Amino acid sequence: MVEAARFRPALKTCRYHGPSRKLDPDADLVITSYGVLRMDQEKLREQSWQILVLDEAQAIKNPESQSAQAAFS
Repeated sequence: MVEAARFRPALKTCRYHGPSRKLDPDADLVITSYGVLRMDQEKLREQSWQILVLDEAQAIKNPESQSAQAAFS
């Protein structure tokens, strides 16, 4: 989020993490983890996303893994 603010100060970010996580409908950028993606895939699937960027892509290298299935859905 610091990097986003550094390069795009007007970009509204949302850290979607932790036990009381909430999606900000006005956010331009949502940052989460593969674990949260797996746990909340139904809720996240309800959103309309323009782009998905996956860092540390080795986490989805195996298409049969839960993380890969969540990301692909």
